[in-house]
Amino acid sequence: MQAAGLNLPLKLEDARLEWKNGHRNATIARASAFGADWSGSVNDAPALDDSAGNNWKFQLHADHLDATDLDLWFGPRARPNWLQRLLPSLLGKSDSSAKPSELLRRVTAEGDLEADSLAIEKIKLAHARAHVAFRDLHLEVRDAEAEWAGGTARGSVSAVFSVPPKYEILAQIDHANLSELPWSAHWAKYWSGAASGKLHLTTSGVGRDALVSQLAGTGELRLKSLELQGWDVGSSMDTGTLHTGASRWVSGEGEFTIHDRAVQFDSLVLENPHVKHATPPLGRQHRFFPGPQAHFRARRS
Repeated sequence: MQAAGLNLPLKLEDARLEWKNGHRNATIARASAFGADWSGSVNDAPALDDSAGNNWKFQLHADHLDATDLDLWFGPRARPNWLQRLLPSLLGKSDSSAKPSELLRRVTAEGDLEADSLAIEKIKLAHARAHVAFRDLHLEVRDAEAEWAGGTARGSVSAVFSVPPKYEILAQIDHANLSELPWSAHWAKYWSGAASGKLHLTTSGVGRDALVSQLAGTGELRLKSLELQGWDVGSSMDTGTLHTGASRWVSGEGEFTIHDRAVQFDSLVLENPHVKHATPPLGRQHRFFPGPQAHFRARRS
C-alpha cells in the first residue's frame, strides 16, 4: 500500500481494517514497514477542536527499528526534494507559488510504541518503549526506557519542526557496563567498570551533518569499580615517566560538556581508599569526529 509522505510501500500481511459509523480502526497482526515487522492497533478518535483531520490513537510493537531504515522511508536522500515538497515553507522557500503541504500539520497522533531492539548508529538499545505524541508539528517522546550496555536508559525527546527543526534530549543512564560502550573497536580491551549519569542534548537542522555540527550538551558522570588496562597512572605520576600496567579506582565522578564535535570533561575525580586522581578544568577532551588529537592531564592529591 502506497502512503502519502512515505518513500516505500507498506506491506499489510495480516490486518483487519474497519470503517464503521465514521470511525476507522486497524488491528494489525503482521505488517512490514520501516524495516520492521509490526503488530498492534490504530484507531481514530473525535477531534479535540474544530481543526481538520483526525486524532489517531495507537498501540504498536516492532521487532527492530534502525535509524538508517527510517531515513530510507522518510528522509530526503531516498527521494530527492521530498522534504522540500512536503514542507517548503518550513525550509525557507521563497517561491510564492509554492503552497506548503498540510499533510504533517494535520496529523495528530498519540500512543505507546515498543521495539524489541532499536539502533541509532553505534547505539544499540533493547526492549525499548515510550509514549509518543505528535501534534501541530511538535513531537514529544515521554517515559522512554530501554536496556543499554548492560544497564538502563531513561529519558525524553522533544522535537519542533520549525525553521530549522529543533531537538532536545534528556537522558539518564544507570549501571551501564563500560566495556560494552560502543566508542571504539578496542574500547573493551582497556576499560571496565560501571557508569551512571545524566545527559542534556540540544541540536537543530536537517540531515546528519547539520545535526552533528549543532550538537551541544552537558552531563554528569558517576563511575564504580573503574579499571584501565595498559597504563599505570599512579606509578606514572610518581616517577614522571610512562608506566604500562593497570589502574584501578573504587569510584569516580565528573561533569562534561559537548560542543564543536567534542566531549570535554570540565572536572573528573577518580578515588581509591588511599589516593585520589583529579583532572583540572579542560582536563580531558575526546573528539568523536575527526579533529585534534585527544589529550589527558591529571594531578595527584
